[in-house]
Amino acid sequence: MFADLGQKVLPFNGCERMWALMTLLYAEIGGRSSYRKLLVSEVCRLITGYESQTTDSTVRVQALFAQIESQLHLPWSVKSMAHKAFLSEEQLARICKQLYGVSPRTRLINLRMEKACDLLENNDWSVSMIAERLGYRDPFNFTHRFTKQVGCSPSAYRKRMLEKSTH
Repeated sequence: MFADLGQKVLPFNGCERMWALMTLLYAEIGGRSSYRKLLVSEVCRLITGYESQTTDSTVRVQALFAQIESQLHLPWSVKSMAHKAFLSEEQLARICKQLYGVSPRTRLINLRMEKACDLLENNDWSVSMIAERLGYRDPFNFTHRFTKQVGCSPSAYRKRMLEKSTH
């Protein structure tokens, strides 16, 4: 049938590996974005046989943001991020833009707001506690940033998520 359409069916020895990667990717949908990106790149490599050229600098930036994602409470600055990745601030900005499409500062804010959305889905933590956990010493600053990023206040977001889960 495929031959009639001008398509060839080739043997593919990576079926089990592809299934495992797709299962992991499906399980990670709500998880850490850095893992999703890694899994997608592995699927692409498996399908195309093409391995993207990664430089040491790129790997260091990816490792940096994996560390930042697990330590969002720390007072990260672009200067400290660049220092940690052994890059200049300009190099960090260029590689971050290439990898994530945004500046390092925006990437940090996006990671914090993604985590905030996760934490707001239950009532165990107050908005002030979440702000502190994400590195915002001033809960009002956190609320302002969250509202600007997500489009509603943390309390309104939590209320909406709790209503969704009860319906």
